[in-house]
Amino acid sequence: MRKFAMYLIPILVLISGCGYKFPLPPENPGTLPSEEDYLIVRNTSWDNQVFSEIRDILVGKDGYIYVLERGALLRYNTNGDLVELFHAGFADARSVAQDVSRRLYVADSSQILVFSRDRELLYIIDFGDSLFPCGIDVNFSGEIIISDSARNKVVRIDSTGSLLETIASEGSGILSVMNPHGIFIDEKYFRILVASTGNNWVEGLSINLPRVSMVHLGGITHEGGDTAGVFLYPTDVWADTLGYIYVLDYGNRRIQKFDFEGKFIHLEDFTNFPISMATSKDGMYLYVAFSDRIVKMKKPELPQNPGGK
Repeated sequence: MRKFAMYLIPILVLISGCGYKFPLPPENPGTLPSEEDYLIVRNTSWDNQVFSEIRDILVGKDGYIYVLERGALLRYNTNGDLVELFHAGFADARSVAQDVSRRLYVADSSQILVFSRDRELLYIIDFGDSLFPCGIDVNFSGEIIISDSARNKVVRIDSTGSLLETIASEGSGILSVMNPHGIFIDEKYFRILVASTGNNWVEGLSINLPRVSMVHLGGITHEGGDTAGVFLYPTDVWADTLGYIYVLDYGNRRIQKFDFEGKFIHLEDFTNFPISMATSKDGMYLYVAFSDRIVKMKKPELPQNPGGK
């Protein structure tokens, strides 16, 4: 935000191509990161945290960072300080989500456990042998969207567990899924983002009926690859409030970033395989989970782009 209107005059002159009538900052080629780079944030508690079998990470609507291990859910502040052990004793936890009322939903084996913000177990949805939730998210109406990677489908249920709709089923078409994992409800653009791991793409399906594809990432074939904008076993997806989409490209050990229309913007490579990822609301901070650690990253604050936005 410009605090003084007088700053607008030199900026407009430079943009309009009327000549360099005002001094420009000195060039510094090769030393500044790209505006889209994410740099590791050092000297926080995240540096010293050691985890066991991380399955999912969530930047909650309440501002906390939730780390889901196979057997426990932990709550942290953004600096990486442990706030509390939220719950322990899960059999095989897979993913965690939070609704607008700050309730937490944990997919554990064939169940979804629902907790209050104060850690009270409110109720359990037990699917028996009919459904094994992999990825979950909750829409603004309190309905739960679930991916079942074993049964190759995405479903919508109400808060009691009753099936409302099969959103996508097994197949290789645009509105089909194969081994789906991560789910994210992008409320800004009214779409459900699904990481269709077996199809090597991410599909953005409309929240409203009839279901249509609103954005498609990863190419038009199922082979996958390592070029920019193409995936090899994408397993997680996230969107910030500015509309940018982030895809965990597991097979290529990287995270790729796209604009709201699906145009490739940037990628971040890692030496190890990332398990899950999430961003702050504005996309300024990126939290990347590996099996035993969390890395916090931040967009650089460049001279020409104060704040990194």
